[in-house]
Amino acid sequence: MKNLRKKLLLPFLYLNFFVLNSQSNICFDTSDGYDQNSILPMWSYKDYIIPDGYTIEKIYGGFDRPNNSTDEHDFVLQYCPNTNTYDENTAINAWDYGKIDSSLYNNWIDISDLEFKSDGMVRVYLPTKNGAIWNKLCFIITKSNECFNTADGYDQNSSLPMWSYKDYIIPDGYTIEKIYGGFDRPNNSTDEHDFVLQYCPNTNTYDENTAINAWDYGKIDSSLYNNWIDISDLEFKSDGMVRVYLPTKNGAIWNTLCFIITPNLISRNFYFINNYIRIYPNPTKGIINIKFDNPIENIVNEISIFNFSGSEVFKSNTSSRDFQIDISQMANGIYYIRLTNHLGTYYSKCIKK
Repeated sequence: MKNLRKKLLLPFLYLNFFVLNSQSNICFDTSDGYDQNSILPMWSYKDYIIPDGYTIEKIYGGFDRPNNSTDEHDFVLQYCPNTNTYDENTAINAWDYGKIDSSLYNNWIDISDLEFKSDGMVRVYLPTKNGAIWNKLCFIITKSNECFNTADGYDQNSSLPMWSYKDYIIPDGYTIEKIYGGFDRPNNSTDEHDFVLQYCPNTNTYDENTAINAWDYGKIDSSLYNNWIDISDLEFKSDGMVRVYLPTKNGAIWNTLCFIITPNLISRNFYFINNYIRIYPNPTKGIINIKFDNPIENIVNEISIFNFSGSEVFKSNTSSRDFQIDISQMANGIYYIRLTNHLGTYYSKCIKK
């Protein structure tokens, strides 16, 4: 084992051990418009296709309807299972609107028991031509862990023929946030409670010659077993795959292997992201600089920062191309920066250490 660690040396990655419920917060500041072919042509709507493997846990209608009673502070939420296209004839209503006697606005509503999940989509209607104001619509979506109770076997052509392995192709559009090795190795010291994690970018096939090791095994002096390990800053993402090795023929026991994966943040219709934006340093100890080397039409109107659970921890309305933000008082961890202008919204991940 010690010789193996010397072979696999890489710059040391500090390992954070804590449990995370895989959650993402998805928000929309505008509707899709009006559907003149629906039974609600005067209501603006938003269609949302639920990402593969996810379920909607909560919904937030950041709406207003001045001069109306609270029992009129409602919106329509419908679910179409097994399709990415809205169908009024098969749509399922989330609740009985006749029984609503309090405001649905500006509250997180738990709909986890409805099981609105992937391979389906939802539509939200709001009576904007009848006095309602659309400010923000948000969903909290959760993903079940990807777990494997058995290895794929042994690779006799690898340098670890006595170690069982599991290959995992990262789904399109996702990044591995955390890994859990539910293993055991009786009668061994805790510094022998480790496993090999390797990443092969831009391929679905394992290649030992190009595989990237996740951490420096020579510096591990505590157990890696039965803990969630944060590897989000390694950016092991789609168009790639990972392999996990475990020394099962040297006393280790494979119980379960799990990954938490989250969607990559994708920006749309935001011209300045391609070549003009710089966010640094990243990781940071406190100061974040945001600089734009871009034309005047790409001035940012709003900047927000969200923590990993989706809560907004900073917001500023501005008209500038250069910012400096101090997050030194915030807890260490992963944050998402959201920049908005008239062309759209851009998200970037930042790590505070």
